[in-house]
Amino acid sequence: MFAALEAIDAFLFTSDAVIRNKRGFTLIEILCVVAVVVILASVAVPNFIRYRNISQMNGCIANLRIINVAYEQATMAGETPSDVAALCGPQAYIKAIPLCPASKSNTYSLPEEEGGYPTCSNSTEEFPHALFASAAD
Repeated sequence: MFAALEAIDAFLFTSDAVIRNKRGFTLIEILCVVAVVVILASVAVPNFIRYRNISQMNGCIANLRIINVAYEQATMAGETPSDVAALCGPQAYIKAIPLCPASKSNTYSLPEEEGGYPTCSNSTEEFPHALFASAAD
């Protein structure tokens, strides 16, 4: 009886089916793994893009605050700067020209009227690059 079981065991563990399974994964297993990865990526990527845009907006708002403080200091000193570059320099109010994180360029403009706030041209409705909501309008 035990000899018959040992013969069946020897046959099963040396057959082509067992050897074939030890060589790699089946096509179905690989497709299932790929499907799970695609589903996870389709959920994660839009969130990454959204949070990237939010962080760019927050960086831009921080730059606008710096420009606003420098502009107020210049006007209190009796100067009338024409643009953001006039506020920047080694001996000026800002050491370097701030760049908007969304476009990596100087897209800032000074307020046009007294009491206004600096603005960024990269502002969108969903991600407003403005100090206050009224500045984006």
